Amino acid sequence: MGKKAIQYAVVDAFAAEPFKGNPAAVCLLEDEGAAADERWMQSVAAEFNLSETAFLVRDSSRPAAAAPRFHLRWFTPVTEVDLCGHATLASAHFLFTTVLADHGMVEFMTRSGILTAKKVTAPGTTGVPGDEQGKLFIELDFPMDNFVGCNTADDMPLIPETLNSASLVELSSAKEVADIVPSIDEINFLDSRGLIVTGPAPAGSGYDFFTRFFCPKFGIDEVDAFATEPFKGNPAAVCLLEGENAAAAGDDRWMQSVAAEFNLSETAFLVRDSSRPPGAAPRFHLRWFTPVTEVELCGHATLASAHFLFTTVLAEDGMIEFTTKSGILTAKKVPAPGTTGGVQGEEQGKLFIELDFPMIDFLDCNDNEIPSIPETLNGASIVSVHKSAADGDLIVELSSGKKVADILPNIDEIRKLSCGGVMVTGPAPAGSDYDFFTRLFCPKFGMDEDPVTGSIHCVLGPYWGRKLGKQKLTAFQASPRGGTLYLELDDANRRVKIQGETVTVMAGTLLA
Repeated sequence: MGKKAIQYAVVDAFAAEPFKGNPAAVCLLEDEGAAADERWMQSVAAEFNLSETAFLVRDSSRPAAAAPRFHLRWFTPVTEVDLCGHATLASAHFLFTTVLADHGMVEFMTRSGILTAKKVTAPGTTGVPGDEQGKLFIELDFPMDNFVGCNTADDMPLIPETLNSASLVELSSAKEVADIVPSIDEINFLDSRGLIVTGPAPAGSGYDFFTRFFCPKFGIDEVDAFATEPFKGNPAAVCLLEGENAAAAGDDRWMQSVAAEFNLSETAFLVRDSSRPPGAAPRFHLRWFTPVTEVELCGHATLASAHFLFTTVLAEDGMIEFTTKSGILTAKKVPAPGTTGGVQGEEQGKLFIELDFPMIDFLDCNDNEIPSIPETLNGASIVSVHKSAADGDLIVELSSGKKVADILPNIDEIRKLSCGGVMVTGPAPAGSDYDFFTRLFCPKFGMDEDPVTGSIHCVLGPYWGRKLGKQKLTAFQASPRGGTLYLELDDANRRVKIQGETVTVMAGTLLA
């Protein structure tokens, strides 16, 4: 499917305030033919990385007096599903607050039949309070599903291990439901699509029961950085805070909530430094947040930030400075590797950008620092283990890039390590045009694997530069999305220059 402007929104379903409930992306497709491109829709859903992305196409065959009807499909980051409640609620909210503001009901044609959504009064009230602020109560009419008993031996052999020694799927109290820490790897081994854990609500709470749903098989645990095409590389959200919104840069809780809402490996927040003298390179304050914490250095979200600025407010500039927790970082437009002059592809909103980052040393590890590496990497043959001098993250070298690409690590074991993450790296195959392959596993930062990571190459560049005797290297991060980084080592100034390409996939406005 070609690149088109498509109306979309991210809606927090089953929530009375922003950053609560369950966020879903809703995409309104004006062209009915677009709904037939399943590969494109799956790529968009993976890009949003929310539990569900809904795609809507109006049924133009409906008579004028009939309730409006839309074709509706739901995609997780990894697959299409037959039924989804929160993304249907989000779809109805989106339609009722935009193209169907004057309607009270909408029908959806889905894999589970005709579903309806209608505006209703809030429980215990009359009228539709809050509708004028874009908030309203919506009632969904869904099919009833049956439940049946399980054969303990055949249907749930791993339940005790899966729930880390809790009772069965119905627990004795809501507190047990809320506190449970399940083994996600064990849930992946179950034959079912996921696990519903439920229990009775506390007396007087106003609720009848509590529930949680664990479904790692659905992939649930923007600018694409280090990518030459959409839906590759590493997506990052970039938020430019201007005018009265600039004060939000001091609100750590709000920024963390926004990053959790985007649910990407990194969300960057930019505020222009208005104290810069005329003629000086523009400078922005830059902070990076994962879905669960702020970090001190991030390459791909810096590259994405530079791309966003170069293609919007700084189209005439060639260099930007960023004030960060890791000091002053710079980004500049450069020709694509292997070319001379010009900035290839800039007229299409694509350009090569060079980041100037600090060099990080690598150190030897003591045996007591790596007690569980064999289990962590599921028995992979290890050449050596080092660690980053900056944060202690492990650098595990394997014998080949193919082994790096094929590895299936034990994420639960990585989560138990004292460091923040594990870089698994190895020499690239002969004739591949790369020098080394790498993958980064970092579940403590809210993601099992980071698709493409600029900052780890501040230590991997020197590591492989010394091993290979090279100052210029080409790196491939061999995650499922994949991405290419071009590195140049400046040993005298202890800097690493990182070049990459970026693609803008989505643009929008934050309303919360």
